[in-house]
Amino acid sequence: MSSESVKDIEVELRTYDVDGDALRATLRTLGAVSLGELVFKRAVLDVYPADPNKWIRVRSNGIETTLAVKQRGTATEMDGEIEERVESFETTLQLLASLGFEPRSVQESRSDIYTIDGTEVSIDTWPGLKELLEIEAKDTHASVGERTATIYKVAEKLGIPVEALTTESIEQRYMDTLGIDVKTTSLTFDTL
Repeated sequence: MSSESVKDIEVELRTYDVDGDALRATLRTLGAVSLGELVFKRAVLDVYPADPNKWIRVRSNGIETTLAVKQRGTATEMDGEIEERVESFETTLQLLASLGFEPRSVQESRSDIYTIDGTEVSIDTWPGLKELLEIEAKDTHASVGERTATIYKVAEKLGIPVEALTTESIEQRYMDTLGIDVKTTSLTFDTL
């Protein structure tokens, strides 16, 4: 990703195996605004040339559909993405297929989403995993460092130690906990 687009890259960190009910109660106590629960369907496609740390994602939350290029963070950089709205999940997949890009997996999840202090906080449920918390800084005018500091402040308010925050991907979590390679395995609530 070019340095010109760094302000458009979302900054997000997560922590796994959380008590979702306790976090929801804390978010309500702190005055977080609930955006409701969304059910996501996403298709993951490889970029060309193939890069294990970069991929294409088409995602629908039942209300809107987006096309994104996602990039996994490193030891010194966080995850990032560039994302645009598109008209339709199916039509976008057809367009990508016409260019030679086929989904390597389709995944479902649910997110209970809140906003607080310039962040979007979601309590996510994925098939077969315990709930996880993701905090994403939404201020694209702030530097990556400023957005990271905002994420840390919100985590501390929620009782999450900064050390518990990670860039560990859902993909890695499935491999470590269930031995499932999501690169080639579709994940739906009906199958797990």
